[in-house]
Amino acid sequence: MYNEHGDTMKETIDAINAMRKRLGWDKSDDLKSLIHFLNEEVEELTQEIDKKELDFDAIEQELADVLMVALALADDLDLDVDAIIKKKMDIVINKYENL
Repeated sequence: MYNEHGDTMKETIDAINAMRKRLGWDKSDDLKSLIHFLNEEVEELTQEIDKKELDFDAIEQELADVLMVALALADDLDLDVDAIIKKKMDIVINKYENL
């Protein structure tokens, strides 16, 4: 799924999974709960961005939450994050370059 030469995305996902295991979340997380958590984190990020005065530390924290849950979800689904992003980028480029 990932290259053997220290793929940063794999290292990040492994670290997220280690955290989930350490906190016991690996036993309680399922696809439905991860989607629920992802929606919560996106809402919290939206609330931070909607504030009159932006707090970039808070935005960074909320964005990290969104990314961690999204990466955990992708890993639980055994998806290659790099591959699905590149595939989607090709779709978007083809769609909008040809308008």
